[in-house]
Parts: sequence; C-alpha cells; structure tokens
Amino acid sequence: MRDDSGQRPSQVPPSGVQDVRAFALEFVEGVRRGWTATDLAGWCWRALVTTGFLKLPADTTVLRVYEPSTGTLELALGPDRPVPSPMDHVEADRITVAARDHVIGLLRGLLATPEDDRFLQAAIHAGHVVRKRPPGSRSSVWMPELGESIPLGTIVAALFAADALARRDEYEQALRVCRECGGVGFDASSFGRSACPAHARRSSDRTPVARRVSQTELRAAGDADATEHDERAEPDERAQADGRDDEAPETKRSDSAPPTSGRRFSARADTLPTISLPVGNGKGRWGAR
Repeated sequence: MRDDSGQRPSQVPPSGVQDVRAFALEFVEGVRRGWTATDLAGWCWRALVTTGFLKLPADTTVLRVYEPSTGTLELALGPDRPVPSPMDHVEADRITVAARDHVIGLLRGLLATPEDDRFLQAAIHAGHVVRKRPPGSRSSVWMPELGESIPLGTIVAALFAADALARRDEYEQALRVCRECGGVGFDASSFGRSACPAHARRSSDRTPVARRVSQTELRAAGDADATEHDERAEPDERAQADGRDDEAPETKRSDSAPPTSGRRFSARADTLPTISLPVGNGKGRWGAR
C-alpha cells in the first residue's frame, strides 16, 4: 500500500517503533483476561504518552478515555498517580471491553473474503497514522499520531494500523483471530487463522461421524446370516413340533431360527438385523443408521 505521496512505506520499523505491535497486543490480550483502571492507566502511560504517540497538555497528566455509548473515565497517569476508586475500575472494565470488541471486529475484517481493510485507509485519512522519520532513521515509517479526544478503540486500532501498514505481509500470512475468544496473535501457521492455543482443533478432539450402511452391505450381511441359519437349522419335523410356523412374526425373538417348512429363507433388506460397522478412527461404538 502507498501513502498519499506515492512513496512505499518502510517494511522494517526502526528501533522504538517496532513496539507498536507489542503495545497493541498487550491491550487486546490484557483486556481479554480482565483489566482494572490501574492496568489501563499504566498501559496509556507506557504505550501512548512516553512513546510520543499521544501528547498531553504540558500542565496535566490526566487523560480522558472514552468509548461512544459506553462511558468516560478521567485517568491520572504517571508514576505518582493516585489509587483509582472502585467505580473507576468498573468504568474501566466497561470501556476497555467495548474498545477491544471494536478492534477485534476490525482485525477480523482483514481475514474476511474479500478482505476488508478500510480501517487502514480511515486511519490515514483521519490523520491517526502518519509518515514520519524517527530520530536516527534514514527512512520514514508509519507512526500513530493521536489526540485525547479520540475513542479508546480508535486509538488501539491506530496502533494496529501503523503496524499493518509497515508489515502488511505478516498480517496477510500470519495474523490469527480466534473465533471463540478473540485472541490475537501472529502464529497462524501453528493454530490456524481463526483459533488460538486454547481453542486450536486437535485430531483427538474431532468428533467422528458415523456413516450410513448401504443396501448392498445389508444384503451381503443378510445372505451370510441366512447361510449360517440354514447350516444350523433342525429338520422340518422339529420346527413343526415347536409350532413356530404358527407364531405371528412380531412375536418371534430376533435370535430364533427362521421357518424351514419347505421353503428357503429369503434375505430382505427390511427384515435384516441392524449391523455395526467400524468407521472413523475405530474408537467408540458405531451403529448403522
């Protein structure tokens, strides 16, 4: 992808900028496990303020974070920040979860068919990611440039956008977003593009599906059963003495010998017993349907 100047972005971020991905992943994975206001304040200070991605007014260390239709929280930042109140923790949980849901939806768009990468262009056009030449670097790279009036989800999305614009190939080949928990990583070759270590499919976890037995197999089994019964059958006189010819078919035991009064047993698919055939991996009990 090219920026508005027509220059191709650098594919390897310089020192100090490659942490953009680490900060973005720290947010989405940390919130998935549960963040307090203290966790959020520490992340904002390290990932946004000390990196220069977000500049606060010179006379304050308080950051206003919010998510539309969710809530707003005034966060005191820095090493000497006061202890948040219990209500701050509740509000931080609501805001961070909503922000993470927004970001996960955008990342899933990169895995969709066709791919939906509109948030990358939106970040560029909104000025949330810009081309800059960091100190000591010979080339310009994509970097976040954020303000405190931006929703928290948009801030985190801008971190991913700057990283994706710099390393697009890795997003196209290695990005994974778990369908179950929304876990994000760059090891799709190990777990697939829609799974994570906790929800990756293993061959031993797959549920085998029993197959339907064909009529040909049923008839073959019936012929073999008929031959076996004929070899074991007693003379007609014993069958007549038992009076089994006079019994109604529905009252006969399934394991009783067929009548042999002058006629040969005929195997029919609708009168044959149910058989079990091994399918799948050979584990468990399998019945014909």
